Amino acid sequence: MTNTDITFLLTRYQEQNPGVTRVVALTLDGLVQAHTGSADLDGTENARQAAAERLAAASSGLLASAHAIAKDGGKGKAKLVIIQAQGGEVYLVAAHHACLVIETAPGYDSTAVMNNANTLIDKVGEAIAQPARPTTHPVR
Repeated sequence: MTNTDITFLLTRYQEQNPGVTRVVALTLDGLVQAHTGSADLDGTENARQAAAERLAAASSGLLASAHAIAKDGGKGKAKLVIIQAQGGEVYLVAAHHACLVIETAPGYDSTAVMNNANTLIDKVGEAIAQPARPTTHPVR
């Protein structure tokens, strides 16, 4: 699965959940794999990419902290972190070697967000976990 395929999955998820304002797929170490952008940015792809990268870096650190807290309490790895803010909610959903960051508008139903998020993270996580294809020429 390519980043274009992942972007398609994220876009379709966002379209099916009108209260979702942005979705970013990232590796657990904070590398953006795909994103849907955000309506409140200036609209340029560079601005959306930069915002996605900042969000991914912060989310990776937050998820690492959540993993440490859960592990210290004997609970295993964290699967979900929810941030409730005045301007909406942010969900960090982790599985495999991936994380989804899902931003919502204020007052949007969290049940609606999570209904399809688990299926989506499984698909995205499997795609991100795929090993790179071997090159035909040795790297020098």
